[in-house]
Amino acid sequence: MGIIRNLKFRFWPPQLIDPEFGFLSFKHLPKNPAAAYWKGEWKFPITQFNIAIRLPGDEKGPFPQSRQFLLELPQRFENILALARPRLAEVFKEWLEQELPKDVFRVVDMA
Repeated sequence: MGIIRNLKFRFWPPQLIDPEFGFLSFKHLPKNPAAAYWKGEWKFPITQFNIAIRLPGDEKGPFPQSRQFLLELPQRFENILALARPRLAEVFKEWLEQELPKDVFRVVDMA
């Protein structure tokens, strides 16, 4: 039964349309089923860039806490950017020999 189930997931993975994230496809990991996830693309509300997403879950769908984590990212985005900015500025200085502009998205493409 395990072989048939694994083949089913490999060639006919479950798919769903999530109300916030759109089309998602299930990725079953036979050697580590607990690490299974749903994958898709999400237009990040703050930047309007399409980003690849992975939501831990089972064959029924993403876990509620996975969805909640991603849906709360826009609220935390400014803080995350503030935390990343010093290291990003170091990389710009070391590798590009220039200052990181105030508007990061003029020079960093999230797509």
